[in-house]
Amino acid sequence: PCNHVSAARCGPTDCDPIVHRHVDVICETVLRAQPMIVIIEQSDGLRTHHPSDYSRVCARLDQLPYNWLHRTVCAHRDYSSPHRRSRLVWIGRRR
Repeated sequence: PCNHVSAARCGPTDCDPIVHRHVDVICETVLRAQPMIVIIEQSDGLRTHHPSDYSRVCARLDQLPYNWLHRTVCAHRDYSSPHRRSRLVWIGRRR
């Protein structure tokens, strides 16, 4: 749901229902599939423009039986993407 949290403010200012429903679906899918590794990517606007939602997403992911590495990356600088955007990346490894 990147549009709802992007710094460009393309979506509504209240991203809560959309973002958290997507996170619930992600968590349900992870619990059902139990993959060894999970990678989640999102617009950094979640962190910078919606800090309370960002905290809730992190707390929800921490409820899963995974150890999380979480970073902000610059898609262009770090991975030669044509987009000059900061992205949030969570990498979870099953405990």
